[in-house]
Amino acid sequence: MFRGDRLVGYRSEDQTRTDMLFTSSVHEGQFVVEAGSAAKRVSLTIRNSSSSILPAAGPRISISIDADCTLDEENTSANVLLSLGTDGVERLAQSTLCANAQKEIRAVQTELGCDIFGFGREISRKDPELWKKLKPRWGEIFRTLKVDVSARVHIDNSGYAYPKGKR
Repeated sequence: MFRGDRLVGYRSEDQTRTDMLFTSSVHEGQFVVEAGSAAKRVSLTIRNSSSSILPAAGPRISISIDADCTLDEENTSANVLLSLGTDGVERLAQSTLCANAQKEIRAVQTELGCDIFGFGREISRKDPELWKKLKPRWGEIFRTLKVDVSARVHIDNSGYAYPKGKR
């Protein structure tokens, strides 16, 4: 990551994957959802995703993530899809995506302090007058900018959820 012409830090593969979910569209990717405990994990494959970054008053940013997924695998003998249902797994996935995005945004704001997500660009595009006021102090403002994240996850094409070990 660069701020101006200075290297200020690096992002890991996992961090970059999360960043890409809300800054661009993702076609084929995976993420893991804990289904109640670390012993029950479900892996989802993102087939397609889109996102939007919208400036709001305050200044504040609202991010909306929309992802179409398939259930890839479970690490437990319990059938999570059967016990929670598709809606339950979707809700867990939505909260996981929101929590991961919030965590990564906060880390970039506090540790790096550079707007790698393009929030300033979105403000300047959608509200040029506001951007004129914010631009001189954007480095300070970015570090404390409020960011709201919402997600919609839709799971389909996951096959029939047979009880494990029975067909």
